[in-house]
Amino acid sequence: MHFALLLFFIVIAPVISGCFGAVYDMIVYTLSPEFFTEYRFPQFDISQKMRPIVGAAIIGFSNSWAIGIPIGIILATMSYMHRSIHKTFKYMIISYVIAIVTSIVFTSIGLMLMKDQLSHNMYIGTDKALQRTVEIIVDMNNFTQAGALIGTALACAWQLYMILKKKERAEEF
Repeated sequence: MHFALLLFFIVIAPVISGCFGAVYDMIVYTLSPEFFTEYRFPQFDISQKMRPIVGAAIIGFSNSWAIGIPIGIILATMSYMHRSIHKTFKYMIISYVIAIVTSIVFTSIGLMLMKDQLSHNMYIGTDKALQRTVEIIVDMNNFTQAGALIGTALACAWQLYMILKKKERAEEF
């Protein structure tokens, strides 16, 4: 039963990551539709007949689901150290919340910092505009990736803290 619970969390992590990426790319689409229409849609062979926001969501999901696999494995491995299935479940939920909230914070910072740059792109209407837009969005993506990495590290650190805290309590008795 313990292993099944961990397997569930490993399987659900790519779904969460993919959904996060879909929402992120839908937001990015609202900031810079030309990035998708001129660059991403042809790259991913997204049909002109599809609603653009849906195409952005498909691209976001397909670009981010895979990062959930190592995150899920890492967090599940950390949770496996807890003996009780109830504590494992509780700590996995809290770990996922820590990782997701950290990712949202970093993504929000990246979006806020880069949104202004997108709106002030001095090359609007030129090939340099698309190139500069791609550079800005890559910078935004770096914030998101840093958030996922730092969020996973914080979730692991929290779990280690909880394990060490339990050991200290056990040694007192």
